[in-house]
Amino acid sequence: MPQDIQMPMEMRIALGPDGTAVLTNHRWNPLGIGVTIQSRITPGSATAMDTTTGRKPGHKIIRVMLGNASAAEQAVVLPPQYKGTE
Repeated sequence: MPQDIQMPMEMRIALGPDGTAVLTNHRWNPLGIGVTIQSRITPGSATAMDTTTGRKPGHKIIRVMLGNASAAEQAVVLPPQYKGTE
């Protein structure tokens, strides 16, 4: 499993009458996820600064990586409009 992919843990808890939580069961999710966000600003851009962020406007690339950590096959189904180019 690549280092930048994290494995979520699913936990079951029980709440007492006073609001105290007790962990009753847990398991590692078989599908790990990693997210990286890259900002891109056009070099040499003469665009004015955004007054709310103090930065030049640009666009972001969000990369989502999934990793199967189980012995069983896993599937992720995305509608066509959400599929990237990679």
